[in-house]
Order: sequence, then C-alpha cells, then structure tokens
Amino acid sequence: MVKTYRFRLSAYTISLVLFLTITLAYTYVYSRNVILEEAENNITTTAQVLNSNLEMEENELTHYAEIVRDDLRIKEYIFMTSKLGTDNEALVTLHQRQFGWLPVDRQIIVTTKGQVVLGNEHQDLAQAVMHHLETSVEEVFYFQADKGLEMVTWAPVQYQGVQLGVIVMTHLLNSAWLEQLRQNSGGYLFIEANNLIKLSTLTQTEGEAFKPTPEGRVTIGAQPYRIRPIILSGPTENAPRLWYGVSEKELLLKLERHSRLVLLLTITGSLAILWMGMAIIRNFNQPLTQLMRMTREVAEGKLPQLHKSHAQNEIDMLHNQFAEMLQALREKQAEVDRAHKELEESAITDSL
Repeated sequence: MVKTYRFRLSAYTISLVLFLTITLAYTYVYSRNVILEEAENNITTTAQVLNSNLEMEENELTHYAEIVRDDLRIKEYIFMTSKLGTDNEALVTLHQRQFGWLPVDRQIIVTTKGQVVLGNEHQDLAQAVMHHLETSVEEVFYFQADKGLEMVTWAPVQYQGVQLGVIVMTHLLNSAWLEQLRQNSGGYLFIEANNLIKLSTLTQTEGEAFKPTPEGRVTIGAQPYRIRPIILSGPTENAPRLWYGVSEKELLLKLERHSRLVLLLTITGSLAILWMGMAIIRNFNQPLTQLMRMTREVAEGKLPQLHKSHAQNEIDMLHNQFAEMLQALREKQAEVDRAHKELEESAITDSL
C-alpha cells in the first residue's frame, strides 16, 4: 500500500470531488421531488380555490333568481298569466324594467305545467329545466346549450300558497369566462364531455380525447398534464366536467433549468477542488523534494548551499532550520579543516 503524503493528498482530493458530486446529485433528486410535490400541492390548492370561486358564482346566480322571485308584482303578474290566462306582455315589460340590469346571460320563468311565460325564445333551456325538476331538487345544475356550457339556477315562485313555477337564471361558461378563470389561477382549464374536450383555454386541444387516469394525469395529443376536477353541482351522469391542469412539460423545463444549475455547480466545484488539491500537492511537493535531495547530498558527504525562505509556514520553517543546520555543518567542517591544517603544520615544524 502506497503511504506517501502525495498519494494521500491525491486520494483526499478525489474523495472531496466524489463527495461534492454525490451531495449535489442528492440535492438535485431531492429538489426534483420537492418541485413535483409542490406542484401537486399547488394544483390541489388551486383546484380547491376554483371550486370555491365556482360555488360563489352559483350562490350569486341563485341570489339573482331569488331577487326576482321575491318581487311581489312579479308574483302577481305570473299568477295572472299562468292561472288567469292573461297576456304576458305586462310581465315582460315589468321584468325588463325592474331586472334587465342583472348580469346574467339568460332568464326565463316557467310555470309548473311547463309553460314559458318569460323568455319564450329559450325553449331548449325550458325543456332542460323541466327535465331537471323531474329528476332532482338541486337548485343548481349545468346544461350543455348550443352556445356552450351554462350554469343554471332556479328559485321556486309561490303566490298566496299556490306554487306558480320557477325563476331561472343562467351564466354561460364560454371562452372568455375560462380565460378570466385561468388568469386568476394560472394553469389551464378544460371542459370535457364524453371523454372529449369541448372547450379549453388551450384552443388547439379542443376536440382532442380526454381520458384522465385515477392518478390525476391525462395525455392530450403528445403532452402529459397533471389535472384536478372542478366540481360542478347537479347530476353528474353524462354531464360535462370542468378540469384544472398543469403541463408536465413546463414543470420539467423548471427541473431542466435546475439540473443545468446543479451540473454547473458540480463541474465548477470539482474543478475548484482539483485545482486546490493540485496546488496543495505542488506546494508540498516542491520543498519536500528539495529537502530530500539535500538530505541525500549530506548523506554523501556534501554540504550544498540552501538559501533561507522569508515565508512563515511550517514547510518553510523546516527549510530554514535545515539551511541553518547546513550552515552549522559547514562552519564545523571549516573548523575541522583549520585544525587539521594546524596539525599538519605542527608536525612539519616539530620534525624540523
């Protein structure tokens, strides 16, 4: 086993590089999981917020219907039209004057017998309402009209204990509505029915197949999305559904930017450690090599010149002490040479 300090320093440097690489790789994996988990949490939270916003819109639309329902003159006119058979012109005029300002898309009044006494041009809506009343008591449901998906609310009308019919209000969930919802939430919105996209903030996906998995994912075209349902009130069988989704491609782009940053840090850190390791090895190797060469020369009986260093580190201090030792040896050698010469001269003088 090699036990030189140069080998050890090289091994330590390589170990540091490996440690840095493993640490940054773990950081990337951990960050990736955090980003994906945060994205899942964000999608779920945003879907809950959208559910709350949609519920507020439903309550607001129901409130409009109740405002009309609670007007006494409207009740009287409905009673006269539906029970006494009078013309509905006065009802239409009164309703337009009193409630034409309401921010709704369609308004109708339907009697218990299915007669439309207000909004006769909206027969499709009247039929949907009568069908809904036969199967459900919920005051909010969604109806796929010719112009798109409509939010429908109704309020029952009674006059002097007699059930007259219902006041119906609708709000169209069109492209403008979806776009406004998207701007407030980010991501994308899809209206889907029978596994086909009917309307979307991504207009190029309209008409594409939409088959979500139990894990909350769907592939539209070739692009994967993470999705969450937005709950629509009313019957759900064969009814259109609203979805909120985020593109996995966009999430992966964030990860790709993060991975490039991690790779850059890994390369930079590894090069920095290697450079520092090589510098340390060089700084140790050069003076130690010189001292080893001097030691061999001393062992061979030579006393080479070694100039002192002005640095204050441990290697240079050892270097200076070795230089002092060589200087002391040279001085001793000079004394020995002088003594030897004096002895030679004394021997010659004594013999003479």
